[in-house]
Amino acid sequence: MPLTYDQMKTELTRFKIPAIGAVVGKLSEIRAAALVSAAIARAHPRDYRKRLNALGGDQFWLLPSSLHNESSSISGTITQLVNDHLFPVDEFWLDEEGMDFREDATLHLGLYQHRISYDEFTDMVSTDPSELSDYAGFPLMACLLGGWLDEDLDRFWTMYNKRFRWGIPTAPHLPGRDHYLSLKVFHKELKRRGIAPLYTMFLAIDGSTGNIFFDFDYETDMPPAIGLETLDYLQREWKRSQLIARECDQAFDLITTDPQIYIKFRDAYQASLRKRKAQ
Repeated sequence: MPLTYDQMKTELTRFKIPAIGAVVGKLSEIRAAALVSAAIARAHPRDYRKRLNALGGDQFWLLPSSLHNESSSISGTITQLVNDHLFPVDEFWLDEEGMDFREDATLHLGLYQHRISYDEFTDMVSTDPSELSDYAGFPLMACLLGGWLDEDLDRFWTMYNKRFRWGIPTAPHLPGRDHYLSLKVFHKELKRRGIAPLYTMFLAIDGSTGNIFFDFDYETDMPPAIGLETLDYLQREWKRSQLIARECDQAFDLITTDPQIYIKFRDAYQASLRKRKAQ
């Protein structure tokens, strides 16, 4: 039965006028939903409607009443759609109470964990070697050869050689700053020794693969702002990252199966050093 005039007036008085900040926040969330929907439609044109079903699960998410909620399940849904259909999102932001596009218009990517920052390196060398993962042997050697340790190289090299069975008891004496590592030659030297995947792993550790999912650094880089072109770019980068990830997996296999792997890597590194031209 239709409501009487008095009943309608009573119902209308229950609505609160939202603050301008709440309205702007809601519009920002709607914009994020529209951009993600468009990006999924571009990436999956054949079945994008099916992929977006989750967005229509809550029939009341656009109503004024949702403006007053402290958290928004819709931001969580948008984030999950990105993670499931475009590219991975940092696990923390998959919590519906963590990601809120009403306040934060940036994207928090789920990154590969191969990159080693200087702070992480110093944490590694200050940790008891017995507590380090077996996979730490390769990044430690790469960083030591790269000159990341200013002093006491011989002691640390001897310690890690014993821990990770490098087979190189004496630290190599590398030329100084008048030499540089030629990446082109290095790649050839590694390939000649049958360990080419270690080149990709070396770049991943250094954060220089050219792929954002391997190279992004939250300590120094700003998270990308949500936008259609950005979403398209990140979706393409995620696809491209799969080849890099496979090569890193191959490198891990070599590290765990080839007993001469560290010696080969050391020899390839030394063979790829070139003298700088005089200024």
